[in-house]
Amino acid sequence: MQCVTADEAVTRIIANVQSIRGEPAEDASLTMYANKFVGFVLDYCNREDFPKTLIYTATDYISKWLEDKANGGRQGALKSLEQNDTKFQFAVSDMTQSGSQTDADLQSFTACLAPYRKVRWPV
Repeated sequence: MQCVTADEAVTRIIANVQSIRGEPAEDASLTMYANKFVGFVLDYCNREDFPKTLIYTATDYISKWLEDKANGGRQGALKSLEQNDTKFQFAVSDMTQSGSQTDADLQSFTACLAPYRKVRWPV
């Protein structure tokens, strides 16, 4: 498995996202998301190097997060909707418990990280 340093992974992810979006990111959100994704993977997998194959996965996730941010974020799951007097009811039990949709995306992604994890043996 080929790996790169964390800093190189962040740089490549940023370049890929900017290439896909066709525009450079003006704010610090792209860098923050790239650092968050790389840091999460390194912490979860007990690694100091970042698997190259996950650069494209990070690019997909971060592109989605930036699009969500530009569109006002993802809304909670709607359970019911009435027309007269406009009543909305959200499915609170279906909403993320982690606080943000970004964190929920990362938590759901952990199952895919099993091949990249390193086991720590107690000393």
